Amino acid sequence: MGKNSEQGQWLQDTPKVNLAYADNGSWLSVAGTVRFLEGEERAAKIGQLWDDSMEAYFEGKDDPNLGVLVLESDSAQFWGHTGGRVAALIDLVRTRVMGEESHGDSSTVEL
Repeated sequence: MGKNSEQGQWLQDTPKVNLAYADNGSWLSVAGTVRFLEGEERAAKIGQLWDDSMEAYFEGKDDPNLGVLVLESDSAQFWGHTGGRVAALIDLVRTRVMGEESHGDSSTVEL
């Protein structure tokens, strides 16, 4: 991410974030604080992740605008249904139409 981009500046000013991911009837939400790596830690991670296609966006590995973000998580929450989307849909119908309790799993972990 470009450190000087609008999003990069926003994250430097407001580092509290929530990352969310959904797939096949399951959802994951992770809350935490982001920071840009600096110094040797930054250089090592860029060396590990660099792909030549990044040259379209940055002027090489040493471009000071090239930012590497790290998320330090505070908590994570997971909701899911075994069996994927079909099981989630059946469970939704069962809870809404028949008034039964959901068979999905949900848990929150403070990190």
